[in-house]
Amino acid sequence: MSAQPPRIASALLRRMLAPKHRQFILDDLSEDYRRRLQRGDLPADAAAWYWRELVRSIGPSLRHRAAISRQHPSNQIDASSPMESTFAALIQATRRLVKAPGFSLATVVTLGLGIGANAAIFSLVHGVLIRPLPYGAADRLVALEHSAPGLDLPVIGLSYGTYVHYMEHTRTLENAAFIVETSANLSGEGEPQRVSVVETIPPLLDTLGIRPLLGRDFTDADNATSEPNTVILSHGFWQRRYGGDPGIIGRTLRINSRPREVIGVLPRGVDFPGPGVDLYTTTNPSPDDIRFGGLFRSGVGRMRPGVTPAQVKAELDGLIPALSEVYGVPPEMIESSGLALLVEPLKDHFLGGIGRALWVLLGSVGLLLMIACANVANLFLVRSESRRREVAVRLALGASRVQLARYFLSEALLLAGAGCLLGLAIAYAGVGAVVASEAGIPRLHEVRISGEVIAFTALLAGLAGVALGCLPMIRYGRPDLASALKDDARSSTASRQQHRGRNFLVAAQVALALTLLVGSALMVQSFWRLRDVDLGFRSRGVLTVQIVAPPNDYVASDDVVRLLDSIIERVEAIPGVQRAGAISALPLTPGVRFDPLYVEGGELDPNVLPPVVTFKHVTAGYFDVMGIPLLEGALVDRHNYDAAGRSVMVNAALAAQMWPQESALQKRAGQDLSGGPVFHAVAGVVGSVRDRDIADDPTPIFYYPMLVGAIDDDTFSYTSSLVVRTDGDPLAFAGSIREVVAAVDANLPIASVRTLENLVASASVRTSFTMTLLIIAAAVALFLGTIGLYGVISYTVSQRSREIGLRMALGARAGDVRQMILREGAVVTLAGVLMGLLAAFAVTRALDSLLYEINAGDPVTFVAMALLLLCVALAATYLPARRAAAVHPAIGLRSGQ
Repeated sequence: MSAQPPRIASALLRRMLAPKHRQFILDDLSEDYRRRLQRGDLPADAAAWYWRELVRSIGPSLRHRAAISRQHPSNQIDASSPMESTFAALIQATRRLVKAPGFSLATVVTLGLGIGANAAIFSLVHGVLIRPLPYGAADRLVALEHSAPGLDLPVIGLSYGTYVHYMEHTRTLENAAFIVETSANLSGEGEPQRVSVVETIPPLLDTLGIRPLLGRDFTDADNATSEPNTVILSHGFWQRRYGGDPGIIGRTLRINSRPREVIGVLPRGVDFPGPGVDLYTTTNPSPDDIRFGGLFRSGVGRMRPGVTPAQVKAELDGLIPALSEVYGVPPEMIESSGLALLVEPLKDHFLGGIGRALWVLLGSVGLLLMIACANVANLFLVRSESRRREVAVRLALGASRVQLARYFLSEALLLAGAGCLLGLAIAYAGVGAVVASEAGIPRLHEVRISGEVIAFTALLAGLAGVALGCLPMIRYGRPDLASALKDDARSSTASRQQHRGRNFLVAAQVALALTLLVGSALMVQSFWRLRDVDLGFRSRGVLTVQIVAPPNDYVASDDVVRLLDSIIERVEAIPGVQRAGAISALPLTPGVRFDPLYVEGGELDPNVLPPVVTFKHVTAGYFDVMGIPLLEGALVDRHNYDAAGRSVMVNAALAAQMWPQESALQKRAGQDLSGGPVFHAVAGVVGSVRDRDIADDPTPIFYYPMLVGAIDDDTFSYTSSLVVRTDGDPLAFAGSIREVVAAVDANLPIASVRTLENLVASASVRTSFTMTLLIIAAAVALFLGTIGLYGVISYTVSQRSREIGLRMALGARAGDVRQMILREGAVVTLAGVLMGLLAAFAVTRALDSLLYEINAGDPVTFVAMALLLLCVALAATYLPARRAAAVHPAIGLRSGQ
């Protein structure tokens, strides 16, 4: 019969009160009932108390609400209006959350961390991977390159001859162009400046589907002369150098000491092929350039509507055999090289392999959000358990399921909204830090917190809020009202089902945290193995400076050599400089020249291309500065150069490839120039370096001495890098070196002033970036998982104080209680670890292409991270276990009274 009074009371309340007043009394009664439950001062017959309090409170409550309605008619809330009732629910939820600051703060911070991490990485994914390129019909643009696997060249460019041949016969391409990235000296106005230049042909802007913001595009007339005289500025350079002056059109700039008329300015955001380009000029290849060789140009094409990249590749591959007839190349040579087209969407070409890394990061922070939600879900379960009787009271008084759902959802959505705002603030700071880090990610300058990112963040917060708000409804939405109202406050120990639900959430947190820990540990090991790779040179204490001699001022190669000799001599005289040298292209940088290497007397098939190696020009001092050892023979300088034998140097990798069973000294080899192969005698063998990429094997390199009278103009590059070994901080010498260069040639700017250590770090910046973010995600996941486990065990101990007191009273020792709590925490942790090992084994497959010299399923890493997580989890369990063991039997028994 004890359940009868609540039913009668509920019916009485429904009959006596209008809906707009009923909810207020429900709230008042439920709050009072909850406080009495917490204090434990309800009588044994809780239902009888409930009936008396209801009857006693109806009158005053009605009079109070009526007075409010008379004084403030506008404050009446009609429950039939969803908007007003929702607004009232939000106000009441706000008051409840303010009264529970610990719970509210913990929830908002936890959700903010998870949501903010997802918003930050999604902004990268959206800006880099999802957002279309800023060109017209960008989905029809493709990058055009060659591959020659027979020459161990996975990627090479187009030659002018292959471009002309393809464009004369293609039916799948609407238009195409090629570019060559280079640099030039800008002088004549203000301080000389080194600028980045793209040399191209007139169809480029038409191919990209863009028009200049100011002025006009290139025309065939601009490319009619052997020395084109027009230039188009990028938007960024126009703003930086000329302050966005609209009168720039028609002005004359001196590029490499030659006048060029500015005919246009590109729109904002158009930086082809990437950010940092300053000027665009045309190039007019000579008839000698229309040949098969010279495969160093990057191509871009626009497909006709409905055509796919696979169709373009099939058509152009079919045109390759005809190259032998058009340019007189032996067909066996083309066949042995395996020459084929590489055709891929332009966007994929720009992104390279960064797409997989970003998706991995997005998946990782997704796991982090799941950990955060599991943590918050445990907080909600704990909070809802303490309000289970309150829910029963509301239902007994006639609250509908909709009202109950609004009650819980209003709290959850308010907390999720606050977490969303905090997450956006975290994402804004994180994105700013990533953009400022110059992490080597394509299109990074386009990344920002856009409307799409805000909508994505709001969606995440909304889903989290709804899920958390529904959780108490699922668990306690249909309680047994009679048992709930009769339940004695002394029965504070949670049920087995409630424990099981919380423990499952903790195990899930542990599993997800272990997955992130394993992934980050694999990336850390990969990164450190890359850092420990022997590059073949010493990077510490070396400053690098790029110098480009304008061909109009330094006509012959000997003029450039004299310029560099003069600069090196003066730089070495600077106090604190140990040694200086120069090379045509530094290791791990673009701009490297590679060609077939012919060996004198070699028994090679004349129809087969010989091995392709890297060719560089170098001074003898370069090897001393870089710490590259001399292994055999001598370094070639002006004192021992043999003009008759045309002395050169090679590295050990080339010597082993070309003369594996004998010494390379005095062997003769060289390039095929316009008049046939020109052979040089090997005078010295030096150590090998990793020239193309840190992860690649040492590169075979053929070194020409950078000496007056020793260089063929056909092989020489006007771009050189000065390397300077110093005492102390290399960057401290940058100003002195700039003064030396200005003293030699006042119109000669320097560029790319950086330390060699910085250059090496840049070569692994993507791996470093991915590793750093994974470590941060794993650290936060470990923290949240540990806090979640600690919170659940602590709450369990507090709920089981009566049980623990009884155990202690019946003779249980403190050690027994401590072991019991530790054992329960260990079981939950082990279950999470086992799930985490399985999940990590599946998820880390996505990291395989990002790792270096370590397997994605490395068992040592898996076991080590599992042990680490177990130790941390046991440490988190020990504190509640020790507190439980310290409970006095009398205190434990009294807590249940």
